[in-house]
Amino acid sequence: MPTELIWEGKYDENGRRRSLTPMDSAPIVFTEVYPDSREAKFLGDEQRESDWQNQLLYGENRQTLAQLQHRYHETIDLIYCDPPFAVGTDFRFPVTVGTDNHPVREAVAYRDVWGTGADSYLHQMWERFMLLRDLLAPTGTLYLHCDWRMNAPLRLVLDEVFGAGIGVSKQTPGFRCEIVWCYREAINQRSSWNRKHDTLLMYTKSDRWTFNPDAVLQPHAETTVRKYRHVDSDGKPYRLMGRGIINSPIRSARDISPEWEKTHPELTFRHYLKPGTLPVDYWHIDIVNQASAERVDYPTQKPEALLERILLASSNPGDLVLDPYCGSGTTAIVAERLGRRWIAGDSSAWAIHTTRKRLLGLSERTMPFIVGQGGERETAGTVWYQVLPDDQTITLCGIEPVPDLSAVNRPAVDFIDFWAVGTRLPGQPFQSLWHTYRTHKNRHLATVAPLPTPPNNTIAVLAVDVQGRCYWG
Repeated sequence: MPTELIWEGKYDENGRRRSLTPMDSAPIVFTEVYPDSREAKFLGDEQRESDWQNQLLYGENRQTLAQLQHRYHETIDLIYCDPPFAVGTDFRFPVTVGTDNHPVREAVAYRDVWGTGADSYLHQMWERFMLLRDLLAPTGTLYLHCDWRMNAPLRLVLDEVFGAGIGVSKQTPGFRCEIVWCYREAINQRSSWNRKHDTLLMYTKSDRWTFNPDAVLQPHAETTVRKYRHVDSDGKPYRLMGRGIINSPIRSARDISPEWEKTHPELTFRHYLKPGTLPVDYWHIDIVNQASAERVDYPTQKPEALLERILLASSNPGDLVLDPYCGSGTTAIVAERLGRRWIAGDSSAWAIHTTRKRLLGLSERTMPFIVGQGGERETAGTVWYQVLPDDQTITLCGIEPVPDLSAVNRPAVDFIDFWAVGTRLPGQPFQSLWHTYRTHKNRHLATVAPLPTPPNNTIAVLAVDVQGRCYWG
């Protein structure tokens, strides 16, 4: 019999299994549109999705996933899910003001504390797994990223939602593979083995799914490459082998003398070196360390190489990828680069802001993206600016109210991390025409922007402060 995991809240007081309660989820309101960096060269079905815009969604993802059902029921080809790991603490990011190189304080990027501990954590994950299952296409794949804290109970919950998969048979929907991502970082624990891996649980919705092994071939070991010491006329390395012929003196022999090929070619064959070896379920990929060019100072940032391997293996160009816990935006970045459509969301304003900046910094971005949120547009205050028609410029003056931070006697502009100039018609999202922002390495922020041409009364300005909050003007 299959094993069932019981947690508080799974059954009601009468012993009946609770169902997923419907939510009065507010429609997704799109607040910002950013055009593509250059002429679109999207790799998907241009006629079907010629007007597609990738989506960055701000809000609590249970509501967001419920709202996505209206349009994307059973259409998502790949889901990468990197939720909080039930660590029991808050994860913080450094708040840096102006051109300072050192943060003035830390702020909460996301909370990983649950009311009744494991029970609360598992119940809210079950709710989201149910919604993700309904969004996943019949041939789609889900990857859940977790670690030693909850990988065992989460697998039982996923088995219940998707199926036990290969635990029953190859044709059974559900569990397909457990992948171990190995990495190296500081090794300080002396009382036990140092834990230096995460777990990726792979699930499918049916007995059919996308998997491209040739796209994720792994390099041969140097000892293997050295065995292919012969080279043919086309420059391809090979080993000379004996065929498995009964009574052959070189039956199934390896690395035989080339004389056998000359005198008895019918007993030999050439085994050519393939581009790589088929992928295995343990991956050695470096973390995003302090010196990495990818680093954006977001806690728990995942490396692009990790997401690239997942997307190459389990999706095709033009497929739709969903990341409901996008964090620093790595899934969206990699999906953009590989020609996949994407929807990414997070409940953290800092995560949305970090992802927005990373996307705008991509020179190879070839699709527009739109920022949305559930319900009314969220605003932290007003951005002040001055239009100089004679100079055809707009000058950034500041924001109000200024964030309550420990830094004192600083101009209001120093608390701005990003600003954009565009247009906004009544009832329409802000259309960005120009933008600039501070980066991890360059803290300077230009405060003068070109006036959109031709000038009109629909000019709008968006500013984002050093904590990821939006100001409109």
